[in-house]
Amino acid sequence: MEPIALLIFATCFFFIQKLLGLITEFIVQLLVRYSNEFHKVKLLKQDRYDTNIAKNKLSPQDQYAKWTKLNRKVDQLNSEIDTAEKALQAKKDQLSSSTTLLKRLITLLGFFIKIWYRKTKVFYMPNVLPIPIVQWVWQSGVGVSSWLFLLGTFVSGVEFIYKELAV
Repeated sequence: MEPIALLIFATCFFFIQKLLGLITEFIVQLLVRYSNEFHKVKLLKQDRYDTNIAKNKLSPQDQYAKWTKLNRKVDQLNSEIDTAEKALQAKKDQLSSSTTLLKRLITLLGFFIKIWYRKTKVFYMPNVLPIPIVQWVWQSGVGVSSWLFLLGTFVSGVEFIYKELAV
């Protein structure tokens, strides 16, 4: 394979691998968001919020029976919410595990590319510095594994900065 074609193929494959992870995560989030379990948890939490507001408006000393009844309802809602959230988490885990085979195959193919083309140089650096060691390193060129490592490090750094700024 020509070095420029290998460079373009490896770079595109790297970005497809990254995008596949993001797309599968997004699809899982969408499927969970529009599931019946998510809607049930949302309704239960809203009911708990309304019940807490009604309970906090009452004085426990003056209206003990109503306050105790609402308090028992809040406890019951809390246990139902915990059960519903566990069911929601189980569904999310099931959806995530269904995409792991595809992710593993793509990762395995990426390792194959790195190993098979490990000695192929994809581009050479120009000799601009008169230091002999730098000239020797740059003359040897940049291989596919090194290129993918540098690209992965750069993209991970950009992702980290984005996530830190998005918070």
